[in-house]
Order: sequence, then structure tokens, then C-alpha cells
Amino acid sequence: MEKVALYGELLFSVSLWLEDDLKGAARWAIAATILFRFELVLLFAPLFLPSLLNGRIPLFSPISQSAIGIAATTVIPLVVLFLPLDSFFWRRPCWPELDVIRFNVLDNRSHEYGTSPALWYFYSAMPRALLASIVFIPVSLLLDWRRVVPLCAPFLVFVALYSALPHKELRFIMYVVPVLSVPAALVFARLYLNRHKSFVYRLLSWGFYGLIATNLAANAVFTLASVRNYPGGDALSWLQHSQRYDRARARSVHIDVYAAQTGVSRFYEGYEAWEYNKTEGLTLSELNRFDFLIVGTDSEPVKALLERDYPGHRAMVSIRGFASMKYRMPKSPSDLLKPLLFLPTIEIDERVAVLKKRDE
Repeated sequence: MEKVALYGELLFSVSLWLEDDLKGAARWAIAATILFRFELVLLFAPLFLPSLLNGRIPLFSPISQSAIGIAATTVIPLVVLFLPLDSFFWRRPCWPELDVIRFNVLDNRSHEYGTSPALWYFYSAMPRALLASIVFIPVSLLLDWRRVVPLCAPFLVFVALYSALPHKELRFIMYVVPVLSVPAALVFARLYLNRHKSFVYRLLSWGFYGLIATNLAANAVFTLASVRNYPGGDALSWLQHSQRYDRARARSVHIDVYAAQTGVSRFYEGYEAWEYNKTEGLTLSELNRFDFLIVGTDSEPVKALLERDYPGHRAMVSIRGFASMKYRMPKSPSDLLKPLLFLPTIEIDERVAVLKKRDE
């Protein structure tokens, strides 16, 4: 839900920036940064810095039109409104984004959730997100670099700056995908408008329709894989449904790191009488006090994990999740006449298990 709201707010800010409404764009950008993701300062800094340097957004005066004035009149009402609201829901004085900054930046602990190479966003994440559209970014530079560079450069700078953080996930940079798709739209528009000039233009415009179909098909496959990529959340939903008649009883559930990373969130904690515990590094004796465990792995069969590490609990159910995506290569020339054979295959395997204390 947060990401859906953020995408709309961020893209609206960028649209105002494109329409040269810098004041309105800045207000929406500040709101998105304060409310949703503070690291967006790495995006909006290169986006608005040229306007600050050339004086289009004055720094101090006149105060109502200045960067300081815009920031103050946007931040203060948001803090006054949402700080008490967040504190109420979190049951402590809290600005959620400050906790994120402290964990990721000040304490530099993001690596605890895994690390990726410095250029991972460029050679893996963005190509998978943009798919075939990425090949048209250099083509668009040849057609209209004066418009493409100012639009795309701040977003590429954002990705480069964000690459300094060791823990990387595609969702952290998803904001760049709509904007970096604009160059492909520019190339398509140029081809489509000139399709009557020659057969080559017409052929290329038809090819672009094929590119759109390819992207749609690939997105459908990735969506199917994503649906099965949250076995932890499925496990907690199954557990709560199976124990729905005990919702008012005091029950304790321990959720391990893998389950927490694959769909378990506070929004799934449905029963007030239950204890949902995500403490890491507990010993076996400490885990034995919990009525239920939700555990998972992607490195070995989940049943082997249960037999070795959790003798005090028995398995209730195993939840299957996305394991890998495999591609079949042609084995003979006749296989080339059967394109459906080469559609990617999504492999599903047991990833998470729900365990119950043996003495119950």
C-alpha cells in the first residue's frame, strides 16, 4: 500500500516538474520524502539542484517562493499531523522514517539483510524491470538527447548514489522505471508518426508492437512468480485461519528471518491476544516456549531443516513458494517450430513450514 501511494505521489511531482511548476513539484517531493521514503532525497536532490543553482528556485527570498519557505510550510503541517498518528499506531513516540534512517544510514546495518555487488542495480535490477525497453535508451539519445538527458540523468544519478548501500532490492529503485521507459515511448512515437514515409518505418513500428507484446508476456510470467514469492505471509494466514477458534487465547508465535522477509508483516497480525515474536538468534531452549514457529529456508529442503533444528515442535503444514525459473533450450531444429516449448517454467518448492509445540 505504501509503494502504491508513493508511486502516485512521486510521479505527480515529476509531472509538475516537467510542466515547470517547480513550487508544486517541490511540495509533493518533500511530502513523499517525509511521509514514505526518506532516501528519496537522493532522487530529488539531483532533480531540483539545477533549479536552485540557476536561481529559478530562490534559496531564501522571497520567503513564500523560496526553497526554505516551501520546505517549512510543507514539513511543519505534515509533522504536526502525522507524528501523533504514527506514534499512536506504533504505540510509542515515532517517526517511522527516522527509524529507517537510523538503521540503514547511522547504524549502517542494512547489510544484515544481505548484500549485492555495487553495480547490481545497473546490470541486473534495471534490465529485469525495463525488459526490452532498455535497449531504446541509447537510441533515444541519438534522436533527442536534449530532452532525454535532463529527464533521465537525475534518476540514473539516484540509482548510482543508492548503489552505495550494500543491501539492494529492486523495490528500492522502482520509481525510476516509469521515467526510464519514456525514451522507449519517444522512439515509438517517432517511428509511428513516420510510418507512412517508408516501408522501413512501417516495419519498425510493427516491430515495436511486438516489443510491447514481449514486455506484457514477460510481466505476466514475473507476476505469476511474484504471487508465489511470499510463503511467509501465506504461512501466517494459514496458521491464523486454522486456529481462528483460539483467537482469544494467549498464544505465542515465533517468526524467523526468512518468513519475515517473505510476506509476514505487522498488518498480518490479526489476533490481539497472540504474541508475534521476530527476535533473531534465539537458542533452541528459548524457541521451545513458543506454541507455534514459522520457519523457512531457500538453501535446503524445509523438512531437513525441521528434523535438524526444531525437535521440540512438529510440522503442521509446509507452504510452497517460488524456487526458480527455468528456460528450455532447443534440442533439435524441429523444436524451433514449437515456440510454446520455450516459455519459461516456474518451479515451486516447499519454502516455509508452520510448526506446533509437541506437548500440545
